[in-house]
Amino acid sequence: MPSKFNPIACDEWLNLGGELEAAGVPIGRVQRDAVRCTYCGRSYALIVQLSLSEQELRASQRDLEQIVSNACGNHQPILQLCG
Repeated sequence: MPSKFNPIACDEWLNLGGELEAAGVPIGRVQRDAVRCTYCGRSYALIVQLSLSEQELRASQRDLEQIVSNACGNHQPILQLCG
């Protein structure tokens, strides 16, 4: 059964890159340093479903970067897009 989730930005503790697995089944991919605060430069890994298109990936990156930059000085360790 496929697992669905919205794009997630994680602090550096999960900034490894590669595939994300659940019970040995690939469900997503982790991209290192994919989201960055435009003010202080803090970076986040981006976790997305394997089925996410490149267009959706870029849109998610832009949305999360805006959220991260708007919270400069009070960065959260994990951010997930809702919707």
